[in-house]
This record gives sequence, C-alpha cells and structure tokens, in this order.
Amino acid sequence: MHNPETRKRELNGLTEAYLAIGLKKALVVTYNEQADLKHEGISVEIRPYRAINGLLTPLMKKSK
Repeated sequence: MHNPETRKRELNGLTEAYLAIGLKKALVVTYNEQADLKHEGISVEIRPYRAINGLLTPLMKKSK
C-alpha cells in the first residue's frame, strides 16, 4: 500500500464495507508494512503477515 492510489482504493473499499456492517476497527494484512491510522471514522491497523502469523494459524487449521 505504498502507492497512494492503491492506498486510497483499498481504504475506501474497506471503509465502505465496514460502515455498511457497523464495524469501527479493521485489520489489513500486508507483506511488510505496519501502521495505525483513522480513515473516515474507522480505526485501521496495517500489519505485516509475519506479525500476525501466530493469530492466523489456528483459524486456518479450523477451516480444513
């Protein structure tokens, strides 16, 4: 999401979806970026996949 156009497109789509279902906090998984920001009232955490790998592993095992 280093590219400004990509960041704008992704955040706008994310915000639209989250506002439609009433959520106020989002997590975006990237290859290597990390940031915390607010976008149109939504708190967005941007984390590299390595930082959340331990969180995703149990979920992936359940879906098999």
